[in-house]
Amino acid sequence: CELNPRVPYTQFSMIIKKQKEVIRQMIEKKQSEIRKVHSGLTCFSQGIRRIEIQEIPGIAETGWRSSPEDTSKHNELDKDPEKLTSVLRNVLNHVKNHPNVWPFLEPVNEDEAPDYYQIIRYPIGKTSHLLTNMAVLLFSYPFL
Repeated sequence: CELNPRVPYTQFSMIIKKQKEVIRQMIEKKQSEIRKVHSGLTCFSQGIRRIEIQEIPGIAETGWRSSPEDTSKHNELDKDPEKLTSVLRNVLNHVKNHPNVWPFLEPVNEDEAPDYYQIIRYPIGKTSHLLTNMAVLLFSYPFL
């Protein structure tokens, strides 16, 4: 073991605190640039069963564009619930088995990351719930 004379070992806690503050400021700056909250979709409570993806607020701002291939695949899956079930099951399995999904299988533990919910004010959601909801959709779609 060797100590480097240029490293201020006695000031580590102060340096880390400053680094944490700089990172927090960078995150807040980026969030203020990109944060835009859209209201939820109310059309489904009004009896509408389907909308085009372009009609979802915020989709156009992401840069998403449909293609003729998307439309033909969408129509094909709409007509064949068994095929849609198969596609959704395949997607679900790929997501659940991806080697990098492990951090998202459980909610963030506040004991391990005490300031997580201060930094991430609007978490997207718990992937485990997302996977569960996707599974419910997958197996209930033929009955909708």
